Amino acid sequence: RDDATGRSFAPTPSPQPARDRDEPVPYHVVHAPGRTTFSHSRHDLTTELSMAVPAADPVKVTRLRMTNDGTAERTITVTSYVELVLGAEREHARHQLHTRRDERTGALLAQNLFMEEFASRVAFSWISEPVTSFTASRLHFVGRNGDLSDPAGLARETLDGTTGAGDDPCAALRCSVTLAPGETREVVILLGAAANDDEARAIIDRCGRPELARAVTQQAVDAWNA
Repeated sequence: RDDATGRSFAPTPSPQPARDRDEPVPYHVVHAPGRTTFSHSRHDLTTELSMAVPAADPVKVTRLRMTNDGTAERTITVTSYVELVLGAEREHARHQLHTRRDERTGALLAQNLFMEEFASRVAFSWISEPVTSFTASRLHFVGRNGDLSDPAGLARETLDGTTGAGDDPCAALRCSVTLAPGETREVVILLGAAANDDEARAIIDRCGRPELARAVTQQAVDAWNA
């Protein structure tokens, strides 16, 4: 979301594509060995989102590069969102999940202690910039009878910080990025699973910083090309 104009859009063609006068604007999508990249430019802001999975760690590494092509400073609010399942079907598992926030890393963690296959795993979602607000409540983020093409959470100044059990769970993390004219910044988002909290933190430490995310992305590409 551009804080100056209030416009919000996804760096991918779905679920909330950028539009001009209700007409979708183009995205450039490249599916290549080891990596997928989505590129888009409008209103003096260029975004490039790439996704890869390292060979060594059970984590999806998403890198969001943003470039301010204009002459004025821009402040962009970035929100990452994932729906948590940890089961065969979300409708059956959603009330079984327990979510919590890891104070050391700022990650949102989730477990399903009711299913043997998932009780020993910790799912985690993490973002590299300081988190300004978060929620693990899908109802709060999407809104009652809402959908991801226009979620209520993007219109909220802050997310409500809900975690716990018995809710319809998600992992939504928000940060703020300020771009000077001509500046490029990179935000890393991780989504993974680990045996415990310490292993989740270790994966974040190995893959989370932008230079580390670039390195493991290249390793994923190299593994496909070997």
